[in-house]
Amino acid sequence: MEIPLPAVTAMVSAMGTGMATEAGRQLMQLVGGLAGRDGRAPDSGADWGPLAQVLCDHAREDPEIALRLAHIMAMTRSTLTPLAIARTPQLPPTTQYFENRRPQLRTLVRGAGRRPGPHPRRAMVHGEPGAGTTALALRFGWSEAQRFPDGQLYVDLRHDTDPNRALRDALRQLGVDERRIPVGALQRRDTFQELVAGRRILVVLDQVRSVAQIRPLLAASPSVFTVVVGHRPLAGLDAERVEVTPLTQRHALRLLTRVAGKEAVDALGRAVDGELARCGGRPGAVRL
Repeated sequence: MEIPLPAVTAMVSAMGTGMATEAGRQLMQLVGGLAGRDGRAPDSGADWGPLAQVLCDHAREDPEIALRLAHIMAMTRSTLTPLAIARTPQLPPTTQYFENRRPQLRTLVRGAGRRPGPHPRRAMVHGEPGAGTTALALRFGWSEAQRFPDGQLYVDLRHDTDPNRALRDALRQLGVDERRIPVGALQRRDTFQELVAGRRILVVLDQVRSVAQIRPLLAASPSVFTVVVGHRPLAGLDAERVEVTPLTQRHALRLLTRVAGKEAVDALGRAVDGELARCGGRPGAVRL
């Protein structure tokens, strides 16, 4: 079996470029096994010709090596081709009980509709626990889905402060095969930024406590609209602030009526005022 030298050179070069990934390292180990002591990857990765020549020579001398080399070349084409978004991410479902957040929604819609310019488009949704910050971000995303034809990415950082693991979650949602997710934090960040660059996509980063926690996930591309959700504004985050305040008594009563039904609310009588006062205007508490 005759395997062209240019094709083998292109293969080992692709492997060298993909060495940051687990798949790239595994493929290079397979190639090293075929080349034996006669071939080694260049330290700089600049010239792959000698290694490719050794592989071709061995393949001409041994048909079994030629078959194995052809198999590795096929694996390289399937695993080390340029990455692209392979899946359109979607937001998780949100509550059907939503009350009086029109001003905040208008602010988010205005931010999403702003023409892309030299600066990233970001919003910081903040409010005390139970105020409905997550519900607001999700309601906005679902109601404005047509603005984001390339998808809506949701990363929940409630139980994980490691940005590297959050990047892994984001890349998975974008359809990147597990074997092609880089191991290093910088490589993961660069991969994420490359994938979303120029895409009309919404990124919701929920339950954020610090800018350091999300810095690698803050898209630099102005085509991306990022909504950060947290209990308070984050120092050092360049984003339009959207405060979610407690519901007024009137709106809390309307929400309770929608959740429990008018008959149940009427049965409480005057006690309903005390129940709502204990909820403190927090939609999460009212829904419970």
